[in-house]
Amino acid sequence: MKDRHPGGALAWGVFIVGVQIFVYSRSVISSPAAELFLAGAAGILIVLFAVWARANKKDKLARVLAIPVGLLGVVPRYAQYAIEDYDTDTVFFGGLLVAVLLYAAFLMLVYDRQKIQTLHQARAEDKARGYTFTQAEQFYDECVKSKIADLSRDADRQRLHLFVESRPEWQLPAVTPEALFQAGRERKAQAKRAEQEKKWAEERDRELKREAEEKKLAEMPPRAKRIYRMDQIARAAREQANAMLQAGAAVNALSQSLQTKEKDPSISAGIASGIGGVVPAAMTVSRIERENQEIRARNAAIDAQFDSTRAAAADAWLAAAGKATDWQKKAEAAKLKLTDDSRPAGELFAALTLDQPQTEQTKTGAVIVSLTAKSEQSYEVSGTQAVVDGAILADLCRENGEVAGLAHLCLPAEGLGAKEAKLSGICTAAKAGERYTVKLRPGNLFLIER
Repeated sequence: MKDRHPGGALAWGVFIVGVQIFVYSRSVISSPAAELFLAGAAGILIVLFAVWARANKKDKLARVLAIPVGLLGVVPRYAQYAIEDYDTDTVFFGGLLVAVLLYAAFLMLVYDRQKIQTLHQARAEDKARGYTFTQAEQFYDECVKSKIADLSRDADRQRLHLFVESRPEWQLPAVTPEALFQAGRERKAQAKRAEQEKKWAEERDRELKREAEEKKLAEMPPRAKRIYRMDQIARAAREQANAMLQAGAAVNALSQSLQTKEKDPSISAGIASGIGGVVPAAMTVSRIERENQEIRARNAAIDAQFDSTRAAAADAWLAAAGKATDWQKKAEAAKLKLTDDSRPAGELFAALTLDQPQTEQTKTGAVIVSLTAKSEQSYEVSGTQAVVDGAILADLCRENGEVAGLAHLCLPAEGLGAKEAKLSGICTAAKAGERYTVKLRPGNLFLIER
């Protein structure tokens, strides 16, 4: 079996085109710059052929000669122009083209060599084993479909041999059915573990981003936190509104795809007129009109089925768009809100009403701390009503009192007043299986105009 690169046919075509451009450039073009350009293009195309040729073990001559032949498209002409003292621009252009070609050839061959070596190594391993991993997975899948799942049972072992006897394509001389079954099961297990690890990594990445965002928000100065948080809410609402618009467009497209296109009476009438005259043409027009009326009725019925979905999408869009507008206005107004960070954070924290914090451990081991809070104390900033804003810090403590990590519980976008609000924050420093107690303490707390 030949060891060919998948793009072999294309590479041969590129090679032929490259040779043609090479010959054409040396016989027809009179401009030195144009000749260098075309010769360089030919050389680069031939280098591409060399990349493919290296994947074919039996094509040693092409593999050895393709790069020199490609360079011959440029180097001699460049040397000629340099010796004959052509204009500086042409010599510079030629030198740049030679450099680019040499660098491209080097990169291509290095990459291709690594790729081909890996491919050859994998195929050598497959040959030594007597089967490929893909074959093992397919064999295992077919065994499971045939109710063969546990080779520790004698009945399943017997069924396995009967299955192989009935399927000649699985009668592999270099491996036993049991070994092939076990290899397939192990590959499936590895794939499952890899998928779980991927999901774990994705979840951990989301948690780390959330933790960094909460820390950033908790450390923001007065007013900046409110503006930033309100902008976030407005942006999320705009994204939701755009999603609803796309959903409505998708509903319309689906409705259109299910509908039947009306017939054009002019074509059929013209044919009927040519064959039988005016009367058959009129009858054809009348028949097609009746059919089109039926098509319109069916299309209207199909379209009506999506009315409720369209209405729901429109309502959701209106709500999201209105929310985005409201929060954007609040963010603009927040730029002029008065603040007061002179009050001790401990004093503001002591006046808050907090319930018992709850903890939830995620699959990655991170801990989410949540609680409800409110502030029934009245505050003023320069004679105007104010609320508490900022963040509460939650230390996660082990049984020996050692602090394992910290979660930032940021107060709502409009601050904390008499209305109860739920706060939450995540700590990724926690470890799966460990038990923690939560100790709350004041973070960056301040007053801001309501």
